[in-house]
Amino acid sequence: MNNIEKACIEKNLKLTSQRKIIAEVLSNSTDHPDVEALYFRANKIDSKISIATVYRTLNLFEQYGLIKKLEIGEGKARYEEFKKANEHFHLVDIETGDIIEF
Repeated sequence: MNNIEKACIEKNLKLTSQRKIIAEVLSNSTDHPDVEALYFRANKIDSKISIATVYRTLNLFEQYGLIKKLEIGEGKARYEEFKKANEHFHLVDIETGDIIEF
């Protein structure tokens, strides 16, 4: 069970099978994926997951403080699992768009 799933249980947030998959994909991401990347990865696991489901789930997870939405100025938000004990900052490489944590 990943940290997002554990936090959902602690906050009494219903975990559907699709939410579990999205939580797993986000928890296992080593980058900072945008909605489209999360959709592509989750859809490979369950082809019934729609992009609308990904948007709704990310909004819900953000409202409950389970994930962080990163607005880095490229026109689309990126996401990461929220870890209070691991507060950090992000730099964006303007040539490649890569996000560097420090």
